[in-house]
Amino acid sequence: MLKNLFIRENLKWKEVKKMKKLILFAILGIMLSIGTAQADFWTGSVWNNQLGAFVPNVMGLDWSSSGSGNAESWGAPGTAPAVGTDFTFRYQAELVGLTDAVGDPVDFPGLTSTFEYTVVSTFNERLTALIPLGGGLFSAVFTTLPGGTFYIYNDGTPNTDVATGVGYDDGSLALSGTINVGEISVFTLTSASPVEGMGSTILEGLINFANTDYFDPAISIIDFRVEGTINYPPLDSATEAYFAGRAGEGNYATFTVGANDLAFKVDGSSKLSIPEPSTLILLGTGLIGLGGYARRRMKK
Repeated sequence: MLKNLFIRENLKWKEVKKMKKLILFAILGIMLSIGTAQADFWTGSVWNNQLGAFVPNVMGLDWSSSGSGNAESWGAPGTAPAVGTDFTFRYQAELVGLTDAVGDPVDFPGLTSTFEYTVVSTFNERLTALIPLGGGLFSAVFTTLPGGTFYIYNDGTPNTDVATGVGYDDGSLALSGTINVGEISVFTLTSASPVEGMGSTILEGLINFANTDYFDPAISIIDFRVEGTINYPPLDSATEAYFAGRAGEGNYATFTVGANDLAFKVDGSSKLSIPEPSTLILLGTGLIGLGGYARRRMKK
C-alpha cells in the first residue's frame, strides 16, 4: 500500500513539473508574440499632484526643449570619433506638457510649478557610419548597444535646474525600462566655423515597471518611444552634471561633465505603447487553455 501511495505521489509530482514547463513555454511564446506584434499607442490617465486626481485622455508626453544630452569622451566639437568608436550618451529633461490622441494640449495644472515629472536615460552607442560632406562637414550615424535604460519620476517638490543638473534623478519612480539595441541616431555637422550641428533620433524600449499611482491603466503599457532633435551648441541646455538627485533617491550615480564630452540640446517627445487587442486575446485564451489542461491532467 505504501508502495502504491509512493507511486501515485511520484506520478503527481511529475505531472506538476510537466505543467510548470508547459506554463513556462507558453508564457515565453506569448511574450515573444507580444514583442513582435504591432502595438497601438497608449491613451490613458496621468496623475496630477495639484488636483490630487488623474487627468484622462493623455497620449503624448512633451519633454522640455532645454533637455540636456552628453556624449562622453566625444572629443573636440567639430570633429567626429573614428567609425567603430563606442561611447556613453546621457539625457535628462523635465516634462512640460501633455497631448491627447490628436495632438492637442491636455490641461495639466501645476506641472513644473507645484510638482514635476522628469526623465533620465543612459545608453551606449557605436559610431557605425561617417559620411564626408566636404569642407570638413560630415553626417554621423550611431546605433545603440545593449544595456541602455531610462527612468521617469514624479516629484512633489520641483527642483530641476538645467545649469547645475540638479533635480532630474529624484522623486518617486513612475516608469522605467530598457532601450532597444540597434536604435538609430544621426548627427550632421552643418557649419565648421562657428561649429554648429543638428540631428535626430527615434529610440524605442521595453517597459519593465509602470506605477499605477501615476499611469492608469499601467498594466497594459509595454513599450516606450521617444523622438527628438539633437542640436549643437547646447545653448540653454548646457549643464554641469547629470543625475544629481537628492541623496538616497534616483537610480544613477551622479556624473560630472568632463572636458572631452560633447554637450547637446535635446528636444524630445514620447508616447507609450500597448499590445493590439488581438495580442491581449491571445494572452487570455492561452492562459485559459493552460488552466483547462491543468484541471484535466490533475483529475487523472
